[in-house]
Amino acid sequence: ELIRKNFDVPEFSPQKGAKILARQTSNYDFLLYEYFKTDHAGHACNYNEAVNLLLAIEQFLETLLNNLNLKKTLLIITSDHGNIEDLSKKTHTTNPVPLMCWGPGAEQLIENVNSILDITPAIIKLANDEL
Repeated sequence: ELIRKNFDVPEFSPQKGAKILARQTSNYDFLLYEYFKTDHAGHACNYNEAVNLLLAIEQFLETLLNNLNLKKTLLIITSDHGNIEDLSKKTHTTNPVPLMCWGPGAEQLIENVNSILDITPAIIKLANDEL
């Protein structure tokens, strides 16, 4: 999407992107990685694109999990809304979104989340407990 709009940004395979992200975790206390292609595919109601993107995310996550030090790094995966799970609508859905966590504090974070509104406070609470 950014390249199509003439932004000069590199494009990586899911595996290479995951390895880059995994390496960067040692340089920062908190990293936020946003993946918006699924949102665009959902709004476009494009089934083939959605399937291809979900397969790419699977490759990305598998590589990321295999390259992270999960004794030191907490990985949190979630979404700010639904839409790719229901391609019959061009809008966001009100369906529950996934929350998956691996690493130190994963169980504590999950225990503190009952809805998407709880994600940020749970991360802040966990960060404050670790300080």
